[in-house]
Amino acid sequence: MKKLFLLTIAAIAALAAMAQDVIVTRDGRRIDAKITEVSSTEIRYKEWNNQDGPVFVLRNDELNTIIYQNGTVKTFDHSSAAPANNGSYSSSPSYAASPAPAGIITKDDGYYTLGNKRMTEDEYIDFIRVNCKDAWEYYQSGCKLWSAGWKLFGCGAGFTILGGVLYGVGVSVFLYDDYNYDAYLGMTIPGAILLAGGSGCLAASVPCLIVGGIRKYNSHNEYNDSCARQKYAVTFGIQASQNGLGLAMNF
Repeated sequence: MKKLFLLTIAAIAALAAMAQDVIVTRDGRRIDAKITEVSSTEIRYKEWNNQDGPVFVLRNDELNTIIYQNGTVKTFDHSSAAPANNGSYSSSPSYAASPAPAGIITKDDGYYTLGNKRMTEDEYIDFIRVNCKDAWEYYQSGCKLWSAGWKLFGCGAGFTILGGVLYGVGVSVFLYDDYNYDAYLGMTIPGAILLAGGSGCLAASVPCLIVGGIRKYNSHNEYNDSCARQKYAVTFGIQASQNGLGLAMNF
């Protein structure tokens, strides 16, 4: 039983280690990483696929967003500072640094279009972060749900596999070890618990992934409803004047 307990703890620890940090830089690079140190001026990290490799350093003025492995999202507001041009990223004008143009945002083939401007996903994220709080918070909530959904899915899959193995071994021992009830119960009970827990995690991951995905990939609709249409809407009403009542138009 002690070995079984240690095996279960090791499996849980291995599953917990599957999560990764995601760094999005101001030039649009996405880095899958394991962040090792965070200070007021910079972060240090290792590449997720090479955690035994070198430690990299990025200054805070090079960062746009960090999505930590627990789902927490940290953003870096550079709206009051001039973009640094040290050769580490493009010096082309940022959408976030420009006033928000009129109109709604449409999405096609992974690109976003606002007026006559075409934005990549990273440029779009930078744009709503500065220009539309509602759309940015909507997108952030989608990222958190999406991350939580994949973590639940990973844990559920791991628990289900481990539980199935334990349950199968328990049945095999019972059949081929002269009906050893102690070994049978010692493996099938934890196996059944892990199977039930894994099934619960898998079931819980589905709505998180669906809702999170919808919010991530349709946040431009939130921008259109909360910022664009509200900002540029034309309204009509009745206004009183010295000459009587008249129709007033506000825009």
